[in-house]
Amino acid sequence: MGDIDAVMALLAPDVVHVSDGGPEHHAARRPVVGPDRVARLVVNLACRHHREGVTVSIREINGQPGVVVTDAGRTLLALACSVVDGRVDRVWAVVNPEKTASLRRPPLV
Repeated sequence: MGDIDAVMALLAPDVVHVSDGGPEHHAARRPVVGPDRVARLVVNLACRHHREGVTVSIREINGQPGVVVTDAGRTLLALACSVVDGRVDRVWAVVNPEKTASLRRPPLV
C-alpha cells in the first residue's frame, strides 16, 4: 500500500484525473494533471479507504475499466480510467452518491 512509484509507472506522461463530488462529498474542483500528482492522489485515496469492511470490486464503468469501492453496501467511490498504449491517460472519480447509486446493483455479465 502506498507505492507511488509503482502507480506512476502505470500512468501516461499527460495523465489527467477528474473528480465529481457533490454537496455532501467533496472532490477536487480542478483536474489533477501529471503522473506524480495523479499517483499521489490515487495512493492517498487508496490509503484513506483501506480499512476493515471496505471492498473494492473491479467493474466496467461507462465502457471503461474501473473499480467500485463500497463499505457496508454503500458506494464510497467509483473510479474509471482509459488506457492508451498500455498506460492510463485519464481517470474519472465519482463520489457523488446520486451518481453512484446505480453501481449498487450487481454488474451485468
